Amino acid sequence: GIHNASFVAQTLDWHPPHLYATLQAAHRHPGLAFVRVLQRCPHYMPEVFTLLEDGIAYVCQDGEALNDPGMAESQAIVPEEHETAVVRAALICPGECIFIERDDLT
Repeated sequence: GIHNASFVAQTLDWHPPHLYATLQAAHRHPGLAFVRVLQRCPHYMPEVFTLLEDGIAYVCQDGEALNDPGMAESQAIVPEEHETAVVRAALICPGECIFIERDDLT
């Protein structure tokens, strides 16, 4: 966890004025600042992503959320019929939060 933070806030990527004001306040704060930004990625591809109660979207496979970000256990095989939509989701996602690996590239 984060220790000794004297400025803690949460904001939303779909509310730019609040996002900007929150980040500006965190930047001006003289101590350690922590800002959590909630993002809306699952709306772009709900067949592959799911939104959990923590407000974060995770990749989903066989109905199970793979919620260990950055770890091999969070990688899912995307069905071929959804590949184009997942690539589009990765391009649209505001937080660069979708990473794609392709087996056909060497």
